[in-house]
Order: sequence, then C-alpha cells, then structure tokens
Amino acid sequence: MSPKLSLPLAPADPVAALAACHERIRQYTLGLERLCGLPSLKNPQVPLAAAQAFHYFSEGLPLHAKDEDLSLGPRLLKVAPQAASLLEDLAADHVQIDAALEELLPLLLQLSEGRTVEEEALRHACTRLSTVLIPHIEREEDELFPLCGLLGPAEREAFRDELVARRNS
Repeated sequence: MSPKLSLPLAPADPVAALAACHERIRQYTLGLERLCGLPSLKNPQVPLAAAQAFHYFSEGLPLHAKDEDLSLGPRLLKVAPQAASLLEDLAADHVQIDAALEELLPLLLQLSEGRTVEEEALRHACTRLSTVLIPHIEREEDELFPLCGLLGPAEREAFRDELVARRNS
C-alpha cells in the first residue's frame, strides 16, 4: 500500500499549495530527465528512482489535476467567467498529460521492479510528458494563479479543505 500524499502543514493558502505542487512537478520531471540521460539503466539506483517517479506521477500528479479541475476551476468560473477559455485549454492539456502518462507509467513500473525497458521508448515517453507538462504549469502560474486573487476567503478556505480531504481519503 502506498503512503498517503499530504500537503505540507495544510497551508492556509491553497494557491501556495498548488505552487508547491508545481515545484514537485519540476523536481520529478527533472529526475525523469536525469534517469533518461543515464548512459545505462543498469545503474543500481534506477529501480528506486523509477519507483519514486512512478508513485508521484501515478498518485500525486492526478490529485493535483483534480485540485484544478474539480476545486479551482469551478470556483474561478463563478468569479472570473473570462477564464473559461483558459480553463478549457488547461483541461485539454490534462488529456495530453494523461496520454503521456499512459505511455510512461508502465515503463517506470518495469524499471522499479528491476526489469529492463527499451531505453529509446523511455526517453520518448519522458520527453512526451515534459513537453506538455512544463509549459502547462508555467501557463497556470502566469495566467491562472493571478485570477485566484478574485476568490474570497470562504472560497479559498473551501478550496483548501478539498485539497486536504482529497489527500486524506
């Protein structure tokens, strides 16, 4: 059984929690790039690195997407209807991210179990994910996060409570 994913100290500001998730996304994506750049996947550290990446990208990242799609998006639409197009674009990115993960996760699982994978397939899957994921989070930071200032205290508190509950279920 996997350990529960948690938010650091249930931050009072849910947008800060999302920003912290973005930093983890960057760290794990960088870790994938390092993994794919190894001269050989026979390195004894590969199974552990692959297991950690598998755990984050199969559990942590989907929670983050739910935070945006189920908690933040509907609230923003109420206070910033002009965000509809942006939210649609970001939701379309989530579909592309999910497709990239469908390709990547089985490879990470195989590596975590000490099995071999086709190195070019792994590099392709890592590149496919990072080319959509990194621009996606940058767009959120540049365009979506500033709109969060329109949320009132009650909406922010409810949003934060949903983030925490999602990780404790």
